[in-house]
Amino acid sequence: MPCVPSAKGSTFHPSKRGAHLKRKKNLIVTVKKVLGRGLVFGAVFIVLYIFLFGNYGIYRMWKQKREIEQLRQTLEALRLRQEQLKLEAYLLENDPEYIEKIAREEYGMMKAGEIIYKIVDTPQERVKKEREMKSELENEKGPGSP
Repeated sequence: MPCVPSAKGSTFHPSKRGAHLKRKKNLIVTVKKVLGRGLVFGAVFIVLYIFLFGNYGIYRMWKQKREIEQLRQTLEALRLRQEQLKLEAYLLENDPEYIEKIAREEYGMMKAGEIIYKIVDTPQERVKKEREMKSELENEKGPGSP
């Protein structure tokens, strides 16, 4: 087949024209596939992101369940403390023996004519107790706490 002149003045072989169009078509199809896959991937990514991290996402729900459990434990501890305080209030209002016990232990009071003996620790025992108390305080605060 002879070469046909194109509008720009160069020669173009007719058999190559079909190949050129075919390559252009393949390129368009490839671009459409890539864009289609990209859109699908993007849509899936957005849905997963919303599902996992959105307002009602799994991570947020897990975090809220953990917080609810901690609040329930705190509430239970506070209820127990409330019951203890109610019992102590009742005993302070109605039980003379309990009042006497508190007066002796907490406030160092004594009955008339009574002698109180205090047992004093030796210096070594005092140092040992101080170390134990310091160790307990550090354990309560946790490692790395000021």
